[in-house]
Amino acid sequence: MSDSTDILEDREESYFVSMTDLMVGMVFIFVIILMSFALSLKEAERSNRQTVEQVANVDVARGDMLERLRQYLAERGVSVEVVWEHGVLRLPEDVLFASGRAELSPEGLTNLAALANGLRAVLPCYAGAAWQPETCGETYGGRLEAVLIEGHTDSDPVSPAAWFRSNLGLSAFRAINTLDRIVQVEPVLSQLANDRGEPLFGVGGYGESRRRVMDERTDADKRLNRRIDLRFLMATPRPPELERVERELRPQ
Repeated sequence: MSDSTDILEDREESYFVSMTDLMVGMVFIFVIILMSFALSLKEAERSNRQTVEQVANVDVARGDMLERLRQYLAERGVSVEVVWEHGVLRLPEDVLFASGRAELSPEGLTNLAALANGLRAVLPCYAGAAWQPETCGETYGGRLEAVLIEGHTDSDPVSPAAWFRSNLGLSAFRAINTLDRIVQVEPVLSQLANDRGEPLFGVGGYGESRRRVMDERTDADKRLNRRIDLRFLMATPRPPELERVERELRPQ
């Protein structure tokens, strides 16, 4: 009877020892998982913070670029408007074109020459270029994705004698003539590209579809709507994790 009791007690002790070892092992695994999760969370927070800082730097870079261009043009007597939140350098119609015309006025030719010189002095600092101006200074890591030259008109119909049929055509040809003049003055601007090697400059015409003043009651309202906008689009910073996945998926 005593031997049977001893065997039973040994089995119970062995059972409890095994359960204790199992529980200790489970706790150990849980601690490892918890530590791994905490480290991953910390890394994700660091990555997110880095991305937010990069986005903020992009806004600072674009604002600095626009201010340098505005100041350059102001020193040469060319009045422009800057829409900071949208990254737009705005040239009113009267500094470039006669009303209803797509051909640049003599004053417009002069003003765009000044703009071209300013773009050559500033844009290479933020784009892929074979040269970097000595005046670049701090760029805050900002990189240009594209510069869009956009034509806009008021709602008045075009003249029947015009060779374009609508305000859409008028605005498009104004944008094209603007880019042609800029590149004529500074041919090197046509060589600028974004970080993917794509040409930096593009054009678009919106006609009267994007009027600043939709209810045009006065000539002043219409003047506000007739304009050329240079829209500067910055490259969006990408989280490191996304870049890693893209590298892994890229064909070897």
